[in-house]
Amino acid sequence: MKNLIEIVQQIVPEINESNSDVLLDDGIIDSLDIVRIVTVLEENYNIEINANDIIPENFNSINSIEALIKLKLNKF
Repeated sequence: MKNLIEIVQQIVPEINESNSDVLLDDGIIDSLDIVRIVTVLEENYNIEINANDIIPENFNSINSIEALIKLKLNKF
């Protein structure tokens, strides 16, 4: 499995280890970025992220995105 930061950097190159904990809070990503990140995650992990999953808590950090991916992978 690719490093999650590397995957998300395809959309937002500014993301790195030092700022990966406050993506939304610090304005590093916005709603359009989230939509693009969802598409990349669905393709890379073969998961389905629905509208109910697209909440700030799931996308504010790399750790929260990773938790969402793990949740989706365990559902199948």
